Amino acid sequence: MTDMSIIMAGKAVDICLAQCIMHIMAICMMDRSMPATRKRSYARYTIAAVNVLGNMIQLERKSRRMTAQELAGRLGVTRGTVQRLEQGDPKVELGVAFEACTVLGIRLFDDDLGGMTFRNEELQKRLTLLPKYARPRKPIAIDDDF
Repeated sequence: MTDMSIIMAGKAVDICLAQCIMHIMAICMMDRSMPATRKRSYARYTIAAVNVLGNMIQLERKSRRMTAQELAGRLGVTRGTVQRLEQGDPKVELGVAFEACTVLGIRLFDDDLGGMTFRNEELQKRLTLLPKYARPRKPIAIDDDF
């Protein structure tokens, strides 16, 4: 082993080669990093609705003397996700929010399961009457020369 080498992974490696390896590893790590999140804007009504839902979930959870960690365990998510849900973060998955409501007994719709099934079947029937794809309307040329 010369004075211009170091030990990497149990083997003697030239310093220049070691620097190249470290540089390549750093580039690979940068490629794996997540892209910057894009700022999304939401309507005021949407923000208000998500905040109401989060407050409903937090109120019911606390009235049942359940910790955020316990609710997270029941939902299969992290405690941070439950906290974001309760704080009104609109980026929390809709399914997680609905499942939290189900676990806590919060009814989001007036119907029970049978009523929801019936309503869903009625909506499916109405959807079959509509075109399969929505296409923009073609402008109609109006001939108003008399």
